[in-house]
Amino acid sequence: MGALVLFSLARGFCSVSMKDVQGKCIPKKRRGRLSGLASTIGGTATVILTALLFWDRGDPGVLFYTLLLLLAACLWIIAGFLFASVDEYEGETGGGGNALGDALKSLSLLRDDAPFRHFVITRALLLCSALASPYFVVLAQKNSDTGWLLGVFLLASSLASSISASVWGWMADESSRRVMIRGAIVASGACLTVGLTALFAGEATSSVWFYPAGFFVLSIAHAGVRLGRKTYLVDMAGGNKRTDYTSVSNTVIGVLLLATGGLTALVSMISDVAVILTLGAMGLAGAISATRLREVTEDQ
Repeated sequence: MGALVLFSLARGFCSVSMKDVQGKCIPKKRRGRLSGLASTIGGTATVILTALLFWDRGDPGVLFYTLLLLLAACLWIIAGFLFASVDEYEGETGGGGNALGDALKSLSLLRDDAPFRHFVITRALLLCSALASPYFVVLAQKNSDTGWLLGVFLLASSLASSISASVWGWMADESSRRVMIRGAIVASGACLTVGLTALFAGEATSSVWFYPAGFFVLSIAHAGVRLGRKTYLVDMAGGNKRTDYTSVSNTVIGVLLLATGGLTALVSMISDVAVILTLGAMGLAGAISATRLREVTEDQ
């Protein structure tokens, strides 16, 4: 758990710095396709790696997962060296201040900046595409006890990213707002379809491929939601606002994840299906909220 916390903190740092550097170095109408291409390459590599790792359908052991984590660690280190080679404009790191004071001042953006506040609310509702994934896995595990179920879901996720991310990226360069709307609708549809099917036609879910197929569609939607909101945030903000927007947004979403996690834990006491249906309704609300966001792709 401690290692997971440390990993999450590090990913938070990467999120802020990546969006800041992307906004400085990449012009509008190219940011979406850049993120999409990166996700496609990563997804394709993961598909190949998954096929190689899970080719032997024996029961994976501790050594297998240890080697998998070591491989992931090596990839992060390589990414760090590559990112260090990116040239930033001189002077962009100047003007430092008191960390706590600046952090509290940045939180006032939620009160004073209405478009940003609306974006954060929309992003919170779009969490459904990420939060629903574990419950798809839980329901699948109840119908199958194979140790290689992880490989099936990993393959579904990486394959979805490899075939859809570039498409979402090109669409985000035209309108990241519409990408969020479409991704949210697909995510909501996947959750409601899987949830209602599991509720009213339990025998139809006995197939080993039912939940991975639903997970595949949900992963496509999640790729769109992620690319849409990332591109929207970078396009919406400019200059120093970009780091403030990203850090405040990530902080608020982190707090909301804790709250939503507690809420879904309570709902899961009723059933896992109830959680999926709740998240499906949440995604639909996110799509409606996104329709009220202003377009930012054409802004200078």
